[in-house]
Amino acid sequence: MAEEVSAHVREQVAQEFSVRAVTGIPDVRPGDDLVAMLAAAAPWLLDGDIVAVTSKVVSKASGRLVAAPVDEDERAAARRAAMDSQTAAVVAERTGGVRIVRTVQGFTMAAAGIDNSNVRAGEMALLPEDCDAAAREIREGLRSRLGVEVAVIVTDTVGRPWRGGLVDIALGCSGIAPLRDLRGATDTHGHPLAVTALAQIDELAAASELVRGKLAGVAAAVIRGVPFDPVEVPAATLSRPLEEDMFFLGTRDVVPASADRPLSEPGDPALVAEAVRRTPSLEGVSVGVEDTQVRIDGADALSVGIVAGRLLVALRAEGLVGEIVAREPVLIDCRVSGPYRGAVS
Repeated sequence: MAEEVSAHVREQVAQEFSVRAVTGIPDVRPGDDLVAMLAAAAPWLLDGDIVAVTSKVVSKASGRLVAAPVDEDERAAARRAAMDSQTAAVVAERTGGVRIVRTVQGFTMAAAGIDNSNVRAGEMALLPEDCDAAAREIREGLRSRLGVEVAVIVTDTVGRPWRGGLVDIALGCSGIAPLRDLRGATDTHGHPLAVTALAQIDELAAASELVRGKLAGVAAAVIRGVPFDPVEVPAATLSRPLEEDMFFLGTRDVVPASADRPLSEPGDPALVAEAVRRTPSLEGVSVGVEDTQVRIDGADALSVGIVAGRLLVALRAEGLVGEIVAREPVLIDCRVSGPYRGAVS
């Protein structure tokens, strides 16, 4: 049912909807025709359905599996190597091998999304190379085989930065807008909505997990009765660009990351000025900025060193790396940081 909420924004909401598990899909192996399996297991699909498929079976069908030795040490080494190959930058790491990374696909996930569950012994699954392309291929394949117009989302299970527990989100989609965007509308009290853009594909992914579960090997689900706009916008647009990401480094990772070697590209003077503004100074220490170079001066060398250390950390939090090029007075050149590789690469 669609209800007009403003002259420009129309909100589509379902009074009720259903979620149905797609059972009967056998163990998927590299080279299998996943579309044919889905079509055989769900010949009852209708126009307007939303098909949620796990990234795991997409990875398995496309051969995104790597060997996982039985020996515990060898298995850990293989997992680290696989993680390194799928990591664009480290976000946070802790003792015991816990590592949150930004993957080569642009997702921020634990262990680069590498998973040992629901795969055969001796294997680990990598994330699909392109989840949006995979969703599009499944959608087009179902249209060809069954003659139906459906939307497809590719799901994966992730943790959340501010809450315990796991939840499924959509890493790829086709035939459905990632967002239900209500910005520009007014609520029932007449207040304008400025930031309300709901990640509907993530909501649908989470709903699909309720019937798929984790232990029964159910690889897909169908949501019916939820209205949506059949547009082609990639799910990748939901990943925040680094310049908008307030948490691209963990709290314990900013200090070691500040020691990274910078790129040759000079930093943005506005970001340099912001880092200086946020750096607490000490009595007797002066801090000046000229373009992308910071000058720190003072009679007490210890106080100067403390402020310089604080500034290096503040710069890294702005995506910059400071390089000390002189010491009396301290001169720091500020350049763009490369991807953080972790304290122990």
